[in-house]
Amino acid sequence: MKKIRMQLFGQFVLSNGDKRLSEESLRSNRLTNLLSYVLVHRDQVIPLQKLADTILGVDTKNPENTIRNLMYRLRNEMKVLGDDKYICTLQGAYQWNPEIEVESDYEEFETMVGRLREMNFRLQPEDEGERRTLCQHIISAYQGNVTEKIASETWIMPKVMRCQAEYIKTVETLCGIYDRAGEWQAEEQLCRDAMNIDASDEELHCWLISSLHHQGKIDQAIRQYEISKHMLYESYGTEDMEKLQQTFREVISGNQFHAIDLDNLMMDMQEQERPRETFFCDYQIFRMLYRIEARRANRLGISEQVMLLTLKQSSGETGIGEKDKTNSELLKEMEQLEKVVSSQLRTGDVATRLSATQILLLLPDCSYENSISVAKRLQRNFKKAIGKRQVELSYELGGISFGCNVLD
Repeated sequence: MKKIRMQLFGQFVLSNGDKRLSEESLRSNRLTNLLSYVLVHRDQVIPLQKLADTILGVDTKNPENTIRNLMYRLRNEMKVLGDDKYICTLQGAYQWNPEIEVESDYEEFETMVGRLREMNFRLQPEDEGERRTLCQHIISAYQGNVTEKIASETWIMPKVMRCQAEYIKTVETLCGIYDRAGEWQAEEQLCRDAMNIDASDEELHCWLISSLHHQGKIDQAIRQYEISKHMLYESYGTEDMEKLQQTFREVISGNQFHAIDLDNLMMDMQEQERPRETFFCDYQIFRMLYRIEARRANRLGISEQVMLLTLKQSSGETGIGEKDKTNSELLKEMEQLEKVVSSQLRTGDVATRLSATQILLLLPDCSYENSISVAKRLQRNFKKAIGKRQVELSYELGGISFGCNVLD
């Protein structure tokens, strides 16, 4: 039986020995899409109407004639691979020639992923070396997922997402193997490469921070935590990142200082530039600062406030739903709110983003009456910043309480 090879990862290439047909030589996304679809569904008879609906969409005039013309052009292009009849014409349908066997990189990828899944399920210590090799082969086979020429097509999107998810799972499996072997530099590079493909996986960020920590790169690990927190917030719009925060706590608790000069310590801790804006921080740090301030307020017998800012639709419904705002619009409004908070509060005030619609403030040495004035000033300046957009800023005030777990 004759054999041909298809590559979908990275770019589309069809090869027959030393002869090849690439997406560049096809010079048409439609031709690439049509050929890819026929190859992926090569075990099926594909009705002409099905091809028209899938490849052309609903707005094309004379869709069946358009498919016939595309198929004619495609067959001419495929002559570079030889004179074989690659695509058969049937009654109102097409089919890949079943006499021509096709090998594909994505099917080999899926086969290897299946083997790894079985090994991970058994999880025998003696399989560690084989699992390592298999992971490396899977990662090497994956070259940035399915070619961009067709990656956004509806018919292949589930496969694109599944392959990317399996790639990330494989990376995380190999990270665990490298971590147990103490190969933290290889683990770091593996994570960085994977994050170029998908930077929205929390566990991947945790492995990267952990690898930096184990290499003694404490400053880099802390900086990476801040970068990762921001990237994940952009992806999910939430501060609830328990795995990431636990990894950060491990970095901090494992950073044992040894006989360091006090001047050097103070130099390391102080800000490099004179602070001019409100101090924004992670919720975990905010909670610690709250507890410190609560102890100080209790000792001095003074009343201090926390303020919760929430974005609302003008209709009064809390939050901004996906149906009402796109993510980009939401981020712009939150960016405006952050700028207002940074410019209107004192440098000693503390702020943290709780979610896509809320910011929590800690206002030391600020009475209830003064806090109301602060809130009104924030509302005025936020309204001025967003113009006529239908978003309102509401606030709630609460007194700092010593020994109370309200913020836990």
